[in-house]
Amino acid sequence: MFFCSCGIDNYIYLYPVTLLLHSANTDDELNNFISFRTRDETNQAENSAYFKGFVLYYRIYNNSSTRSSDVSSINNYNEDYPATAYNYLITTKSYRKLTAENRRGLDPLIPAASNNRDVVIRLTYYDDATPIELSVGSTSYGKALRADSLGLPSILFEFDEINDSDDDVSYNTRWDDENEKKWYVQFYVMAYGYDESYKSLYSEVFNLGYITIKDDT
Repeated sequence: MFFCSCGIDNYIYLYPVTLLLHSANTDDELNNFISFRTRDETNQAENSAYFKGFVLYYRIYNNSSTRSSDVSSINNYNEDYPATAYNYLITTKSYRKLTAENRRGLDPLIPAASNNRDVVIRLTYYDDATPIELSVGSTSYGKALRADSLGLPSILFEFDEINDSDDDVSYNTRWDDENEKKWYVQFYVMAYGYDESYKSLYSEVFNLGYITIKDDT
């Protein structure tokens, strides 16, 4: 299996994330976060000239069946066509690039390092000891940010800031529960790099699951 950018004959394989450390628990706000381990060490050993780090993509849903259907389609496509799964995720399923307060305008979101690191994504408040933030190892990137209609990182993942017409939202007229409305933020991560011609390279996609945002008003 290999990965390449279009138009070149030199195939470059970037190793995807494979270890999910923590799946979000929607019934327990303390555990309503995602954590995974990067795969820097293998990528540095095999493709240090091309490997640049990791990018995360997300999409917001208000209906769990719609989310599950999209995830199933993406995961199946990734199994069948791993070399172009990133394009399916971004172009066909309209996933948007995640960024963070302390990484505005910087790409990739998680730059390459010599060692693997544990990444934690928390979008909802529990207490002051567990802040809303995206952290990589011991480094805080600040709060995770959505992209606005121009693709600029400026919007927080807050219930009242998410609208059904937003570019990063797949809206279904039927909420799961009209009396307890929730948004589901689905995430994927990919290793990222570029070749000698600066054409982008992506690994296969890795499903990180979703974080639930409730209406607490």
